[in-house]
Amino acid sequence: MVYNEQYTITEDDYLPHYLPEFIPDNLFTRNGLRKMRRKTKENHVGFVYYPEQKRKYKLYDVNKSYKFVPKTDNPLTVYEKVYTLEEMLERRKNEIELRAKQLM
Repeated sequence: MVYNEQYTITEDDYLPHYLPEFIPDNLFTRNGLRKMRRKTKENHVGFVYYPEQKRKYKLYDVNKSYKFVPKTDNPLTVYEKVYTLEEMLERRKNEIELRAKQLM
């Protein structure tokens, strides 16, 4: 990496960056963990990068997360679907197939 005075190297630069097709099965974004009703207190372990959106999202290890029960103040949380790990992996597979079709 070429040093530039306007750019400082941070710890995040040393974490792995994945394209959506190559994310390991144990890594999810915070939104993905929330859909499985899981939380983590650990720091992120990598990033997923979407070049067409020029966005990157933090990835967290599902093995270092814990289940939580949402507050029931909001009645809509009762009807929210809770996904299992297998359902989330199937959903990720469908998203990758859709992304491949869109990029062609």
